Amino acid sequence: MAVLPLRNLKPDAKTDFLSMALADAIISRLGYASEISVEPLSSVAKYRNTDADARQIERDLNVQNVLAGTYLKEGDDLRVTIEFISADKNASPRRENVQLKYDKLFRVQDWVAVSVIHSMGLELQPEEAGRLNKGAPTNPAAYEYYLRGMDQGFKSDWESAVKLLEKSVALEPGNAMAWNELGTVYLGYSQIQGGDSSYIDKGWQAFHRAIDLDPQNRFIVDLMAFHLLEHNKAGQAIPLLQESLRHNPTDSFAHWYLSEAYRYGGALEQSVAEGELALKLNPNVANNLTFNTYLYVGEYSKFLNSLPRDENNARAIFYRGLAYFYLKDTRKAAEEFDRAFALNPALIHSQIGRALTYAIRNEAAQGLELTSSIERSGGDDGEMLYKMAQSYAQLGDAHSSLRLLLRCIELNFYPYPYFVRDPLLEPVRREPEYFAAMELARQRQEEFLKRLH
Repeated sequence: MAVLPLRNLKPDAKTDFLSMALADAIISRLGYASEISVEPLSSVAKYRNTDADARQIERDLNVQNVLAGTYLKEGDDLRVTIEFISADKNASPRRENVQLKYDKLFRVQDWVAVSVIHSMGLELQPEEAGRLNKGAPTNPAAYEYYLRGMDQGFKSDWESAVKLLEKSVALEPGNAMAWNELGTVYLGYSQIQGGDSSYIDKGWQAFHRAIDLDPQNRFIVDLMAFHLLEHNKAGQAIPLLQESLRHNPTDSFAHWYLSEAYRYGGALEQSVAEGELALKLNPNVANNLTFNTYLYVGEYSKFLNSLPRDENNARAIFYRGLAYFYLKDTRKAAEEFDRAFALNPALIHSQIGRALTYAIRNEAAQGLELTSSIERSGGDDGEMLYKMAQSYAQLGDAHSSLRLLLRCIELNFYPYPYFVRDPLLEPVRREPEYFAAMELARQRQEEFLKRLH
């Protein structure tokens, strides 16, 4: 199902924060019901402050149920109305409302969650009900800081979000979701908004605090796993996801992240199996993402057919070009790379595509200058560094290619079977450094696979 951002019936800067933040809190509460697969807020954010038809949203998002809602704050009173719409055309929309004092705001998420569960004819298992009750917030001020902090996080104002969420956990240290959100904003503040490196450590500490408080909460585990993958820590993400899936076997996002973690370590068969299971459970799990493992195992046509069809998605268009490049259709590859660059020249994928286009057109000098510029722009994502290594190889700079290949292995990206079959590395295979890099990747993958058993 999809939970849409709530609409403020009396738009006001002081209360507009509830629209997204309250929807996200409701999504998190519904996560305790194992029979419900809920779209993340990122999938529904575009419907904020719109009058989009709920039936159309069901079709757009490929979901069976939509929850829409409004709220109105007048003085100390808050009225919330929700409408539950099922894809079953024979079922009438179910509307409910609640009026309560604003300082009881924290009760809204549980009231909505229980209403939805009943509307769907479901019944929480005793264990699920216990977890739901255990995680309920109780401090009004702490809860408002939590919602306001989430809202600032949505706006990428990490510094403000940190201050608000720190106030929230200080007042109510038992709110696992507040610690979970604080982990995200600590990392964002450090990496994007100028916070010092100590905030990275604080971020991991906050995530661990959240998991200690609520170890079976799939939203907490999934978010921490996502950030671990983003920080080249796939080995740490795997046991976390595996344990979560013992309790939440239908969590499509956990399966998808596990697929990515396996891919980084070179467990490609396991990666394909987990990714395909994730898509079977929830076709939206990879919205605007790419199933790169198909590329890694040499299924180039299958990879091409799996790509998102969004013609405004520069990242997907770059990958379409890369698929054609692997299929040796350099004309189509260059066309797609050019389209991606025209759509979003600032995107690192688009820039790498432009560098590969220079290789196709035998304009190595321009391509090397661009690839060097991409590398100087920073970033320690192992998979992206590998793409730069591919670019250098195709442009004839074997030394730079192998230097980055070693760097990405050091950053825990070592899908050895992909490395040894990747045709884009063909120009550097005779270099002595190549054999040393492959031996290191092979050893790292062996250690990785041992840890899986």
